[in-house]
Amino acid sequence: MYKRQTHTGEEEYQRMPAADVRAYIEQATDRLQSAAGTPITVFRSPRLKMGASALDALVACGYVADSSVCSQRVDVISSNLVNPGWLVAPRVPYHPDRSNPFKRGDSPLWEVPVSAAVIPFISAFLSVLGLRFMKLWFRLLAAESRRTGKPIVYLGHPIEFTASWMTPFAWSQLTPAYIRTHGLLLRKQLYRLDSAAWLQSTRDLFAYMASYPGATFLPVGDYVAHEL
Repeated sequence: MYKRQTHTGEEEYQRMPAADVRAYIEQATDRLQSAAGTPITVFRSPRLKMGASALDALVACGYVADSSVCSQRVDVISSNLVNPGWLVAPRVPYHPDRSNPFKRGDSPLWEVPVSAAVIPFISAFLSVLGLRFMKLWFRLLAAESRRTGKPIVYLGHPIEFTASWMTPFAWSQLTPAYIRTHGLLLRKQLYRLDSAAWLQSTRDLFAYMASYPGATFLPVGDYVAHEL
């Protein structure tokens, strides 16, 4: 029987002790590689929270790329609330500083930022703002990509296509400690799509992107291997 797995409240990779971060990443990597039967070399941190110790752990575990930075994303309803590092992070792929994932440096890891310009190009906003808006947002990002070569990186989560994606509201979600970790879960009240409609809208969006002149889809690992 499938058992739903979720991130624990302690998985704050920008503030956890380095030894705990390393242990979590090693364990997750071993489980995923065992299930997939292939090396796992690309990472996205829980809730997009990233710190220097996580960068070190990823390099030690053989990862080649991370997509936990959302350059120039500005919103107060995500699990990050306001992340100052995102505001100054490079928009194009870069090697991060070993002590700061939001600055260029000499880490062998590639940081491939999730696409954003105030509004992030992520599945949550597909549910909030609708398919028509996301098509427009893609065209604007494509125009930037043609000028700069920046890849368009879309972030989605498979749990959004299941009936269990909506967390029931509880007053404990309004405590400072909970908000610091998870953000304001009241944001889910803004979502307009159920799981089936969300999946269909995602298919429609990807079909639209695939029809765009010159569009090519690549997993992040293949992009790093063949383009960087």
